[in-house]
Amino acid sequence: MHDGWPYVAAAYVLIIATLALWFAMIVRRFLLVRTELAQVELEGAERSRASAAASAADGEPTALLDTLRTGTNRASELLTAALKVSPDA
Repeated sequence: MHDGWPYVAAAYVLIIATLALWFAMIVRRFLLVRTELAQVELEGAERSRASAAASAADGEPTALLDTLRTGTNRASELLTAALKVSPDA
């Protein structure tokens, strides 16, 4: 048998551990982004309900559109920021 087999085994263990760590970081990032997007969606829904009630009282349909646009922009910003963050953060 090869005399350096402990070193080869250690290298395989390190490679497998590194891949497992990378996978865990990717899953963690996905779960964080999904949670943030769900939170933004809830906040947007609350704002749109409040805006719809206010616009119904004022007769202004543009307030609802502004609220939806703001929520969509925030979700887009969060997704863009999550994709730009390096995996070792």
